[in-house]
Amino acid sequence: MSQAIDRTDAFIGGFHEPTHLHVVPKHCLEEVFGRNPNRLRIGHKNIIIIGDLALYAIPIQPLMSAFLNPWANRSDLPRVEVHPLSGWKRKHAWACIQPPGASEEPGPDTIAAICEALLADSSLFLMQSMTTFRCALFSTYGHGISPITGVFTEFLKERGADLDLESSEIVVPGSYSWKWHLRFGDPDVSDFSLHSSIKDGPRRKHIFDTGEISEFSMSPMDCIGDLVSQLRRAPRSLLDPKEDQYAAICNSNQFRTAVARDWEPLRRRLEEAQEPEPSEAMNLIIETVRSQDTGDGVDYNDLVNALVQGGYSQEFAEEAIGVARAQGAVTQPGFGAFQLGDSEAPGFAAELQAAFLEDLEAPDPPRLNEILEELRQNLQEE
Repeated sequence: MSQAIDRTDAFIGGFHEPTHLHVVPKHCLEEVFGRNPNRLRIGHKNIIIIGDLALYAIPIQPLMSAFLNPWANRSDLPRVEVHPLSGWKRKHAWACIQPPGASEEPGPDTIAAICEALLADSSLFLMQSMTTFRCALFSTYGHGISPITGVFTEFLKERGADLDLESSEIVVPGSYSWKWHLRFGDPDVSDFSLHSSIKDGPRRKHIFDTGEISEFSMSPMDCIGDLVSQLRRAPRSLLDPKEDQYAAICNSNQFRTAVARDWEPLRRRLEEAQEPEPSEAMNLIIETVRSQDTGDGVDYNDLVNALVQGGYSQEFAEEAIGVARAQGAVTQPGFGAFQLGDSEAPGFAAELQAAFLEDLEAPDPPRLNEILEELRQNLQEE
């Protein structure tokens, strides 16, 4: 208690420190405005910045609210309006500009950093982290000839790609001498159409509109950069998809299938990964029951697991067991326990295989619904 007064004085005095910290940054902000009178000014509702690539507006009210009451605005820095150099648009793009270290700097310093960054927007465009900024400029201008063409070309070259304005496409060298062509400018395509060529040979179309495929429509959040990096590794990366990578184009089944039509190694890999022939499922069911039945039958789940381990899907395995039971290949004297049927009768195997395949290919396998209903009833009774 004897030190309570000292602690109170220290607490009240702590409010003077932020005020003092804002004094020098405030002068810095004034200098930024003073150095750029023709490109930086205060409008009626916004800070107005005239950049080399576009026009920008930062709403003033959220900034002042944050200074007057930090709890009044719980969001991050206000979004920046992005307008074309040709003039201000009612329907404009937005960008989030977060200068490095902004959370550790006094407020006026952060505002000054944003203003100076937008004044030097060509350099800002090339920064790896400025993804929403590039997205806003692409939304404003597209990918054709515009004020961002020069810096966009430089951005692509840093990532090993080229901008071909004559053909309206981004050319990305891939693996195995492939070239990927991201074509833009088609009014029927929301994003890109994707083609490929080998050693300047004929173009092969793989995807009509990348915007309709989730793995492609997510990756351009890095505004082409991430997509270009992934295409640089293709088609080699398509041989071994990375299921743990979010929005990886090598995980797109549609893309892999389209490329496999023109690339034999991937076509063979996809064929190897397909389910075994349905006709083999009958042999596996009979052999599993024969080898595991010790007199009490084989449990249903053990039979399903044997088929799944044999390369079949869970759904196919369950359907195949039902068809095998309906055709008499296996019997079910007790609930959930399967035993062999009369598989030793002359000609039984060939007839059974034919009937088995016919039932699996039918839209609604005969008696399958009745069998499933019977299984449900048995389960309830059990």
